[in-house]
Amino acid sequence: MSSLTTKKLAHVITDLSAELEISTLVETGTFEGRTTAWAARNFEHVITVEIDADTRRATQAKLSELQNIMFLEGCSRDVMPGAVAGLNGKKTCFWLDAHKGGGYFGSGDDCPLLEEIECVHALGDKAYVFIDDARGFLKPPPPPFDWRYWPSLSTVMAALNAAPDPRYVMVVDDVIISVPAHAQNATRTALWRHYPDL
Repeated sequence: MSSLTTKKLAHVITDLSAELEISTLVETGTFEGRTTAWAARNFEHVITVEIDADTRRATQAKLSELQNIMFLEGCSRDVMPGAVAGLNGKKTCFWLDAHKGGGYFGSGDDCPLLEEIECVHALGDKAYVFIDDARGFLKPPPPPFDWRYWPSLSTVMAALNAAPDPRYVMVVDDVIISVPAHAQNATRTALWRHYPDL
């Protein structure tokens, strides 16, 4: 669970959102709100989901000057269906980063990613998906993580490709990216602009 703000990928996402007129970002795993604050300055509407009540309250208070953020509290498995339904079919970027384990970002291991992906499919070709911590899916995460809670790369890819529309999927900078097939040229161009050695 890292901040998107530390990655060049943030520029890729802002380029795509400008070119494709994407005005909303949904984040799972608010934590300290660094990605949330970045999103609020680059998107018209931001929805962020945090499972821990104390963390949600503290981060919401810290970012209270940013009025375009909707804070939702609860497990993303439970909260995402309603959040996605409320998007009313708008193009949306999803930053999925609610997974935790090994004592990081909460007790116990939990990875709601497959359920999150299933929710996102409701938007069809309006969904632009970015999954942080790809390394946790490219291979079983080592102890102290409990690898049994983490789906394999093949399982994640199958879930992404179960979308009702064709997808273009890749892994860049520890992030799994899944965009509608019609956006692959725009995605490649943005990636090459910011990752010339890709």
